[in-house]
Amino acid sequence: SPSWEFSKNDFRVIWTPRWTTNQTLGGSNFFRYKDFLPSYADSHPDMDLLFRPHPMAFDNFIRTGQMTKDEVAAYVAGCDNRENTALDREKSYDSTFWQSSVLLTDVSAIIVEYFVTGKPIIFCETENRTSTYLDSFESILSACYIARNTEDIDRYLSQLKAGDDPLAPKRQAVITRLFGTDPTQAPYRIREDLLQDHSL
Repeated sequence: SPSWEFSKNDFRVIWTPRWTTNQTLGGSNFFRYKDFLPSYADSHPDMDLLFRPHPMAFDNFIRTGQMTKDEVAAYVAGCDNRENTALDREKSYDSTFWQSSVLLTDVSAIIVEYFVTGKPIIFCETENRTSTYLDSFESILSACYIARNTEDIDRYLSQLKAGDDPLAPKRQAVITRLFGTDPTQAPYRIREDLLQDHSL
């Protein structure tokens, strides 16, 4: 993955904040953690942080007045100028996911895709959540690390970097229950379900 060309460490974190702070649309934790995470990377040179904002994030923050163009440019430069952080500009993210260690994320559809890799996810809760989740997504979250503040993120990243991943067995069990023993067979399982439904 070209996204990790800057990386010199084995422990690699992808951060994917949501594009909007509107709680009815899921909410974003970008402004809660935008200063903390670069600072965390500065104090942990033995890990790498790849910042992958939603493509609409910065444009939306400028439109809503939450950031200026100069502030966005300065933030992006700050990501790019550190030894162990970078802004992900690649359109494709599948190989980037596979070459990472952990996903740090707000609510997003990519959680399901990343979950199937079996790698750990730190899910950042918003402060005033208004949305409800499907049962299948709740099952996924039950096998994720739930972070409510910077202290939680710090603790989980340190724990996972040390190789301590107590949710790994539960994660695998949920993957098997939701996607089968071989997730690559999902298209064929969907086809069989459709054929079975049609025959009824």
